[in-house]
Amino acid sequence: MAGKATALLAALATAPSSLTLSELARRTGFAKTTTYRLLGALLEGGLVRRNGTRYRLNDGVSWLVPPADHRVSRIRRLRRGLLPHMVGLYEASRQTVNLVVLRDDEVVYVDRVYGRDRVASRSDGVDRAPARLTAGGRLLLAYRPYPGQIAPEPAHGGPVRANGHDLESVLTGIRREGVAYNYGDLTAGVYCVAAPVRDRKGEVIAAVSLAGRARGFDPVHHAPLLRRTAYAMSVVACGTRHG
Repeated sequence: MAGKATALLAALATAPSSLTLSELARRTGFAKTTTYRLLGALLEGGLVRRNGTRYRLNDGVSWLVPPADHRVSRIRRLRRGLLPHMVGLYEASRQTVNLVVLRDDEVVYVDRVYGRDRVASRSDGVDRAPARLTAGGRLLLAYRPYPGQIAPEPAHGGPVRANGHDLESVLTGIRREGVAYNYGDLTAGVYCVAAPVRDRKGEVIAAVSLAGRARGFDPVHHAPLLRRTAYAMSVVACGTRHG
């Protein structure tokens, strides 16, 4: 039972906003009855707060957030400045806009902007995905301060590949071009392009991406628009203003 309670706390800690009972059950894979019972115990223990039908971590328990999630916290603090640019990108492209950070070999979706016709993805409901299978993840892997060795794909244990190419060569291309692409590796029929958001030191702290259905979305065509948006978001992250 303690392990399940910890899983609930972790789900709340890594979510970009408060969650409903259904959302928590979907994220953790627990039955709603189990989730409800655990939430009752966490509420009674003062670890969780409830506002209507939504739940969040109580104030003062930030120690529950894993240290690696400082990237998530940092981007959330910038949300007020970054979100208008994400909305502008959606309005110009009418495609799903994602903002992601890297956690180990996964990406965490910090924010999304989309319309009624958004594309469905394997990351829906869990807000994370293998970095090697996403455009944003590949971009963040390419710009890691300490690249290290990328873990092999668990399914077959062989060399990691991206869109049919060796991933290391793909990452080299990303560093050369400054953008990353994904042609259906995470979700069949969904294409994506990502660009970096940098801080004052020039370090890549997040990736902003556009995702759309393969039939109506050309990632290369949208790359210039995405680059401009990523630059504007980097200006926000640097704490400066446009001249």
